[in-house]
Amino acid sequence: MVACMDGKKDMAVFAAEGSYEIPYYIESCVKNELVSNLKNKIIWGRGASYFSIFLKNAKIELPKFIAPYGVAGFVFAGLSELGTKKLVFVGQDLAYSEDGQSHSNGVNEAMGSEEAIWVEGYDGKKVCTRNDWNLFREWIEENIARLGDAMEIINATEGGAKILGAKQKSLKEVVDEIDNDRNINLQEILNNEKIAFSKEELEIINNDLNNLHKKIEFFREIGYEKTFFELDTSKEAAMFFVLELMRQQVDEKDRKKRFFKALDDFENILKECEI
Repeated sequence: MVACMDGKKDMAVFAAEGSYEIPYYIESCVKNELVSNLKNKIIWGRGASYFSIFLKNAKIELPKFIAPYGVAGFVFAGLSELGTKKLVFVGQDLAYSEDGQSHSNGVNEAMGSEEAIWVEGYDGKKVCTRNDWNLFREWIEENIARLGDAMEIINATEGGAKILGAKQKSLKEVVDEIDNDRNINLQEILNNEKIAFSKEELEIINNDLNNLHKKIEFFREIGYEKTFFELDTSKEAAMFFVLELMRQQVDEKDRKKRFFKALDDFENILKECEI
């Protein structure tokens, strides 16, 4: 299975022969080009809030696990939703190395003293982390407690921050315990999976997508003040995009100008995406 939730991901990373033939677990913001290339079943993960609005309108039950911390959290949430019985973390150190680096090479994310947070490490000693990694660790721990006995969580990272509630094992121990005679085929699981969007549900979601143009014109017609101070924007999927496009206009100080510029930009995006 391939997992992707990055709309900016270079298509070259999916270019290996046969890569579109296997199942994909994706977020609704990935590139149209990627989705159109996929030939197998697609597992849609819950991420962006606008997609949840579409699901609610179609009266589709929302997934219980929300993944706010990158692709690792996205995969953890999805596997939890699918009822996975055992999950092994490898490479989730969530801390800086002893020399203050976060990556082996090629990426410079050296630690700054102003962001240092000290937490218990895998080996019982203190390790240094930063706020987003620490929040991710706490989110993992909360979900481990929430899952209880439903899923066995093993941390085979062999370093970094300790993840409370996870069993600590070396990667060698984990590999040695694998039952090679028990071969589970994800494809067979997906082929037998009954949960899918019905034609009626897809029609409602497609109507919501097609109505985004009308929403933009509606916002433009009623103006900035009424849109922000009289509408319940939390129920408007289009506002998710408008607000994000407004945030990107860092040089424009006038909020009203940013609003109308965002409407224009969003309209152009919808045309480019053929929505």
